[in-house]
Amino acid sequence: MFDCIAGVDEAGRGPVIGPMVLAIVGVAPKDVAGLRVAGVRDSKRLTRVRRESLMDRITERARFWDAFFFLPAAMDRTSLTVLTVDVLVAWIDRYRPATVLVDALTTPVAIPALVRSVCRRLPDWTGRLRMWPAAERHPAVAAASVVAKVLRDEAVRWLRDRYGDFGWGYPSEARTRQFLEEWYRRYGRWPVWVRTKWQTCRRIEGAGDTKVGMEE
Repeated sequence: MFDCIAGVDEAGRGPVIGPMVLAIVGVAPKDVAGLRVAGVRDSKRLTRVRRESLMDRITERARFWDAFFFLPAAMDRTSLTVLTVDVLVAWIDRYRPATVLVDALTTPVAIPALVRSVCRRLPDWTGRLRMWPAAERHPAVAAASVVAKVLRDEAVRWLRDRYGDFGWGYPSEARTRQFLEEWYRRYGRWPVWVRTKWQTCRRIEGAGDTKVGMEE
C-alpha cells in the first residue's frame, strides 16, 4: 500500500455536451503543503490559464495520477454514481493508497451507505475512505479537481475544432443552446458526445415535433 493520500474529483457532471472526467491524484503526506503553497485549490476558483499552469506541477509531485472519461452516451444509459463508483473501486484496488478522499458523489444522507458499498467490494484493502464536499478541505482533492477540469477542457476543444464552437457545453450558455438547435434541425438526431436525456435536448426535440405537427 502506498503511504499517500489520494484525492478524487470530477469535472463535467452538468454540461450537456462533452464528457465527464473523473480524476485521482495520489500525494505523499510530505508534499501536501507544497501543493497548498503552489496555489492548488478547487478548479472552480482558478482561471483556465492558472489551472493549466498548475497541471504539470501537480502531476510531477504526484505519487500517481489517473483519469477516466465518461462519454455522454454511457452516462445516458445508467447512473453516474454507479459508473463513478466502479472506477473508484478499480483505482483503489490498483493503487492501494492509505487514504482516499472523494468529493461527494451523492447527497450527504446517502454517503455512509455508499462508502460501505465501496469498502465491501475491497475486502483486502485496509485503507480509509472518506467522502464529503472536499475540494476546499484537502489539496489532494483540489489537485484532482484541477486535473479533471484541464482534461475536460482539452476534450471540449477537440470537439469544437471538429464540429464548431458550442462554447463549453453548459445548458446555461446561449451558444451551446443555439449549436444544439441548429444541429438537431439539420440532422434530426444527436451525436454520441451529447447528453440526450438532458432537458435541453428534450426541449429542442419537443419544439421540433411541434413544428412538424403544425406543418402537417
